[in-house]
Formats: sequence, structure tokens, C-alpha cells
Amino acid sequence: MHAILDRVIITPDKKVDKIGSIFIPDDSRKRQQRGVVISVGGGKHNKKGVFVPTGLRPGDVVYYSKYDGIDFEDNGKDYICILEKDVVAGACDEQD
Repeated sequence: MHAILDRVIITPDKKVDKIGSIFIPDDSRKRQQRGVVISVGGGKHNKKGVFVPTGLRPGDVVYYSKYDGIDFEDNGKDYICILEKDVVAGACDEQD
């Protein structure tokens, strides 16, 4: 699978099923807001017609808004497809 235009496909971090010995029911779990980029589109043209490439790459760890995007499943794995502009931050490996 591959993303198109300025879209990003992310595998969300795994949901927490229990805390200690307490199981969390499905309806009480929060949607994850962190994940790993699996696929990115090439980019899109801005209002002036200039092509703007995507700034993310597969393997990037990102944070995103929990209300944006489309959740879907493929071959038993969960994915989220969002617009690049809905990525709010990227996790850094090194300290700046």
C-alpha cells in the first residue's frame, strides 16, 4: 500500500489493554496519538502552483491529532491515513 499526494499512512502504537492487573474495556480506551510512518505521498501543489514535496519519510515516529484521519485495517494490522498537515510533531532520537 502507498499513500498519495500529501497523505501519510501510520501504524499507531499499540493500545493499552490493561494497566497492572486491571483490564480496560474497549469503549474506555483512547485512540493512540503516536505512531510510525509507513508510507508517504509525493506531495502536492500549493495555491501558487509550486510543488511542495512531503517532509516525512517512512520510519519517522510522529504525533498526530486524535480526531483527524481515517482508521482502517489491512491484513489484520491497524493503520491511520492522515494529511501531512495533521502531523503535529516528530519524535527525535537525538537531543537538540
